[in-house]
Amino acid sequence: MFERIILSLLGFAAGVALMKYRKQVYDFTGPFGWAERYMGSGGTATAIVLFGFASIVLSILYLFGYFQVGMPADMQNPGTSTPTQTSVSTPTSSLSSLPILL
Repeated sequence: MFERIILSLLGFAAGVALMKYRKQVYDFTGPFGWAERYMGSGGTATAIVLFGFASIVLSILYLFGYFQVGMPADMQNPGTSTPTQTSVSTPTSSLSSLPILL
């Protein structure tokens, strides 16, 4: 759980940094050809902002357990514990509990 919090905070911070410093990132990387072609003029800056937003959203989803990374904790050592089984009693007749109206 602690690892999930740390990774989420790092991803969130990276997304905020991408969005805040998009001009500096653009100056460092240069224009993205595919972004300029498909998103028009200024497409690289838009793509950087979209990457930052996606990083923020994915970090929040990861923090709250939306992504299952690895095996769940109860499946790592399957021989150590057995799941509890609940028994469900079936009614003898569904009409036996209804009042008789004459």
